[in-house]
Amino acid sequence: MLTTLLNFAVAEQWIQTNLAEFISLPELHEKELEPFTEIELHRLWDVYGKGDVFIGFILLMIYSGMMPGELFLFKKDMVDWDAYEIRGCGLKTKKRKETPIVFPDIIAPVLLDLCQQSKSRVGNVLCMNRDKFYQEYHSALQRAGVRDLPPYSCRHTTATALALGNIAPSVIQEVMRHTKFTTTQRYIHPDTAAAHKAVNQMDKGKAQ
Repeated sequence: MLTTLLNFAVAEQWIQTNLAEFISLPELHEKELEPFTEIELHRLWDVYGKGDVFIGFILLMIYSGMMPGELFLFKKDMVDWDAYEIRGCGLKTKKRKETPIVFPDIIAPVLLDLCQQSKSRVGNVLCMNRDKFYQEYHSALQRAGVRDLPPYSCRHTTATALALGNIAPSVIQEVMRHTKFTTTQRYIHPDTAAAHKAVNQMDKGKAQ
């Protein structure tokens, strides 16, 4: 767009030359987010079990695929405890807004704890602004002794764990609430150890 504007300016003789032609930008390397490891998950559970309630929010995001921004919209009455679903706080896409967030049995007590701890008059489960949340998030990771990964790594952990658990791609896509599986694939990060485990499970019959 800037080049088009500059070409127009040159044509109108507002400037003498298009200097944008001489600009050389470095190649863009997009950093890939990493999931939390199994050891790090154990550490998070351990610290949560010792009374660190905030880590419950991190566990909720990891085990449900909930986006960080969805936590700010999440209210207690959005939980269907019988169906193990959360409805009404989906963000960005039509698919995420219409598809309920599912959570496993293991996270139900954590979710109940978070709801009971909330003192919000309007029913919010997370009772803090964004700045405070991100401050508490990074502090919680430090308390648990895990890597300081961004909140979105929780969602990447969801997809990766499901893939390593041999869950069908279509099911992973539904849990992640993606319209296309190509989007889901960007959230799956099997490590070298997982690759070795996978190839070691192949017998001679399967390899032929």
